[in-house]
Amino acid sequence: MRMWPFRRRPRVQPSGCLRIGAPRPDPDAYGVWTVGESRNPETFAALWGSASDVEVHEAVLRRWATLVPIHDPPFGVAEVAVEFDGRRAAYLRPPHLGEIARRIEAAGTATAEVPALIERSPAGATVRLLIDP
Repeated sequence: MRMWPFRRRPRVQPSGCLRIGAPRPDPDAYGVWTVGESRNPETFAALWGSASDVEVHEAVLRRWATLVPIHDPPFGVAEVAVEFDGRRAAYLRPPHLGEIARRIEAAGTATAEVPALIERSPAGATVRLLIDP
């Protein structure tokens, strides 16, 4: 008995970027904390190197962060990296990790962009995101 050779259609790779929200002047609106900033000092050196004099004086940067899902075949999206200008800066934690992964997948895009607040302190950089529901 001969089986019909089934062919799988190639899966369309997601592309584009989903922009979520808009920057706000209130720093308290940026309520999603990230982790792992200390692992990427070169990213923050580049960010502060490109900052204006006012931003350096206030020790606060406002930028758009790119959220990049990192896929692990057995688990799906294992991490969501936070990047600035293609440089990894931090990672999202649950529950926002899962929420952003679902939103990116539902939109059929490869990444998402959200407003970010980067604060400089003696302990290092802190990245907070504004993720609108």
